[in-house]
Amino acid sequence: MTLRSTRLGSLAAACALGISLVAVGQVPAHAAGTAIHDIDGDGVADLAIGRPGFDNDAGAVELVLSRGTQQLLTASDLGGTSEAGALFGLSVLVRDFDSDGFADIAIGAPHDVSSDHNGYAGQVFVVHGSATGADLTRASSLTTGEVDDQFGWSLAALGSASAPTALVVGAPLYQGGDPTFGGGVIVHPIIAGVIEVGIEFTQNTAGVPGASEDGDSFGYALDASGQTLIVGAPYEAIGTATAAGSVTLLNVATNGQTISSSKSIHQNTTGIPESVSSNDYFGASVAALGNLYAVGAPGEDIGTVVNTGLVQPFTYTAGGSVSAKPAIHQNVTGVPGANEKNDYFGDSVDLIRPIAGGRAVIVGTPRRTSVPSSTPVRPPLFGWTGRPSRPS
Repeated sequence: MTLRSTRLGSLAAACALGISLVAVGQVPAHAAGTAIHDIDGDGVADLAIGRPGFDNDAGAVELVLSRGTQQLLTASDLGGTSEAGALFGLSVLVRDFDSDGFADIAIGAPHDVSSDHNGYAGQVFVVHGSATGADLTRASSLTTGEVDDQFGWSLAALGSASAPTALVVGAPLYQGGDPTFGGGVIVHPIIAGVIEVGIEFTQNTAGVPGASEDGDSFGYALDASGQTLIVGAPYEAIGTATAAGSVTLLNVATNGQTISSSKSIHQNTTGIPESVSSNDYFGASVAALGNLYAVGAPGEDIGTVVNTGLVQPFTYTAGGSVSAKPAIHQNVTGVPGANEKNDYFGDSVDLIRPIAGGRAVIVGTPRRTSVPSSTPVRPPLFGWTGRPSRPS
């Protein structure tokens, strides 16, 4: 029950803050009849919009159903506690987890403290869809119960749109059994419609490239295509370049417990244009659709323009090689606008099919000068809380 952490919540934020739409390739369309976001089961997609700044940052999620009905969901509505600063709705994911024909909603509240009363443990709330919208009598929650994890910062689902095999939760300060706060993802297998206890993956897990280092923020951004999970770690150092960032591709078995193949990608990876430098934040946003992936690097400098940002698309097949497409930024022909200082183009990214047989990338530019200064900025990099950090 989530809508990628970014899915509808992030996409709505991107639309509000300024977007670019760029065609990046031709592929077969999804099978007819696939309805990812149909919460009320009427055959028409509905909207779930994260509002993490609602009510002193306690947060809310607004459902806009195709029939015109609206619902405003808070943690209190779903059996939790609405707390100032919890950022309920920072991540939202919509999928039909129990395959009953009604899409369900998963909502991250990464600064929720109600599960441990000490630090940002975070929670993910799951509420089922019904003919009347969200069924408040069928809500549950997940948490690690571990101080400061910020569990729920990002969300994704493995498997197909109509039959997800796992709910994946990002916790960018997850420690688990590791000696560092490098971050992790918790994969919750879905068996017979039930979201099971999660299996943790960090950069110290066998089969996962790299090593867990304090502050990497592994799990900051998530998306998935089939059984391939893409995980962003935008604060990872590459060599001496701090916060250069990286992404990791993990092919996860359908039982959610093992990794059959993996690959780490950064801007020094063979075939990827540009090169690593400090504060690029490569992996601050990620998106996946079929074998096409897109990664945002909102801190990228282009020429002498500081923090203008870019998005790097590439194709990848599980266990195979990466084939990069040209990087996208605002000086690329066909992209509206121009590269400007502190645009942070790529702070949010999504991949869509605007027409049958086509794919396009939607890119958020939260600080374009054309946007009024009063416009809220998405929390993860540049807003309420900055990077994930342990409270003092």
